[in-house]
Amino acid sequence: MEKALQECFYVLQTDKTGRTNGKPPIRYDKSYKSYLLEGANNHVQQLEGRDSVQKAHDEFIYFCMDEYLKKGASPALLNALNSQVCVVGHQCHVMPIGKKLVAMFVAHIPHNPPPTVFAAYMFSNMTSLGWLDGLKRCKSPECQKFFIGRPNVKWCSKTCGSRSRVRKMRRNSKA
Repeated sequence: MEKALQECFYVLQTDKTGRTNGKPPIRYDKSYKSYLLEGANNHVQQLEGRDSVQKAHDEFIYFCMDEYLKKGASPALLNALNSQVCVVGHQCHVMPIGKKLVAMFVAHIPHNPPPTVFAAYMFSNMTSLGWLDGLKRCKSPECQKFFIGRPNVKWCSKTCGSRSRVRKMRRNSKA
């Protein structure tokens, strides 16, 4: 019998002294995969108005997604992720889910870490839980955004698909 994958993971950010100040851990589920897609796509679009921290964060997520799509779990990707998540500690907490008690591992991220630490932790968890299955890159040369879609989908949006089909039709009519 196959073990069911988790439906969430927890992260607890500590303060300068390393204490949690009684804050509960933050729960992350599948809905947060849009956070990673948005970060990588911000890098693709080279959006203005982002500070250096946000740029570093987006660039790291872009690298992870690009490497994962091209080469899978390559040594370069594993080294990049492991070099960032090595500062993350874990603690086992018992939490109630319905009438059952469940052991959950909560990640402790140190106060004010580099932006790549959280990005690496999110990416590695979401990938290992299968939440980024179906990750693709838009086939439109002008777009190149990341998206999650069915196996037969080539473009990130109807607009990109339409634009590409019109371009192909115009090329064929000239020939």
